[in-house]
Amino acid sequence: MFELPAELVRSGKVSIEAKRGTEIVARRSIYFSDDSLPTGFEPLWCDRFGRCVEDNEAPEAVVCGSSVRDAAPAFTAFFVPGLHATGRVILLGAKPGQIVSLPTESLPTDWEPIWAVPIRRRGTALFCGTSISRAEPDGTEVGDELRVERWAEVLWRWRHRITPPHHRTLSRLWARYQRRAKEL
Repeated sequence: MFELPAELVRSGKVSIEAKRGTEIVARRSIYFSDDSLPTGFEPLWCDRFGRCVEDNEAPEAVVCGSSVRDAAPAFTAFFVPGLHATGRVILLGAKPGQIVSLPTESLPTDWEPIWAVPIRRRGTALFCGTSISRAEPDGTEVGDELRVERWAEVLWRWRHRITPPHHRTLSRLWARYQRRAKEL
């Protein structure tokens, strides 16, 4: 999940590209409008290129517009593509002791996962927090001593088994988590 930068929060078209290296693997556009709509508004149906289609039953009618009249409700679903197909996934929160092992444990309800680590013999650290700026490791410990030890074990003792993120900012954040775990 990503936040839109403040400079993009405006009416109009926002284009999004997903890249693997220099190769563009997907493109999408989102259209935002500040215009108010009449109460009897019928949603617009569009084709995959954003052109309006009169008949919503037509095979090319693939996108339906929506209107938001109030603040959007909180979205709390946790989703990182491909995690469930990998087998064991360890979720880590910002505080020592915030650790869950999927699929044997359930998703946390009282804390936000910051890292997802799909692991077999080796693993990869994937950032899954909602904001990098609010993802710094916390100094306070949470939960029982066993969970704090597991948190430190994954971050520090398994550091040679887990590949850090490739993105420089995320790699530095992962290193700060490892340093925090070393201190325990």
